[in-house]
Amino acid sequence: MDITREIYGSKFKLEFDLKPKVIKWEMLSHNNNKTLTTYKGSGYILVLKEDKCKEHTLIDFILKRESGESFKVFKYGLVTSSSCAGVNRIYIPWQWSKLWENIGLVREGFMQTSASRGIPIIMALDNRWKNKLAISFLDQRIETKLRYSVCTSMPAGNLKRGEMSFKIHRPIEGYTLDNITELHDGFFISRGLLWFDTMQLLQKVHAEWADIKHRPSPDSAWDPQWVTFGAATKGKWETMRQEEFGEEELLEMAKTAYEFGIRTITNWTPWFDDADKYKD
Repeated sequence: MDITREIYGSKFKLEFDLKPKVIKWEMLSHNNNKTLTTYKGSGYILVLKEDKCKEHTLIDFILKRESGESFKVFKYGLVTSSSCAGVNRIYIPWQWSKLWENIGLVREGFMQTSASRGIPIIMALDNRWKNKLAISFLDQRIETKLRYSVCTSMPAGNLKRGEMSFKIHRPIEGYTLDNITELHDGFFISRGLLWFDTMQLLQKVHAEWADIKHRPSPDSAWDPQWVTFGAATKGKWETMRQEEFGEEELLEMAKTAYEFGIRTITNWTPWFDDADKYKD
């Protein structure tokens, strides 16, 4: 049997690619409200603990072998299937996708997180920036691959019309988790929260799950910023985008940002430096 759940109107399937391989899972036991379920398969024991709230659900799991011997993890993760009605954008770290640009076509993309780049979360947002569905791993340390596919007005491939699919798995291709005696991780699932509220909740949930001190981000960290990504100097700094931005242009844009209430600027490129020295 597959290990599946239906939460907030979306379908979820847990996947494990292990050595020794699991041929089939069977439910061993569960409590009355099904918040604690034990599965058995091919010498493995999988314990799922579910904590359901109105706007988020946590699925915590522990996987080990009955014999106590070690095993190898090629991949584990979560696959979702849900409606894309009302979805305006998909958020994954470092990437935005505007679904209304490709009406009638499959829209898909992926991103790989690492220790220095991105939180392993993927989120579908409506036009008011509320999440229609957000999923993330509870363990934030392992490199993760996030993938989405959205089919808007016509069926294509394995997707039905109006269907959205998320897939998050780890480790990334080419890597394995070796000599594992107990795999402990879990999933954060949310619906109905604004982007900022979702990220703040995930931060709090992760701190509690990992048993570390929760250090809430200061209020200023959630304020909008104007980021001059790729803004080059006059004369073009050739290692970045070929834009003709100089001090005067950036100051003019800063005034416009200020009028919109933005009080923070992040400058990623040295527009104030002399571009000529990079030409050689």
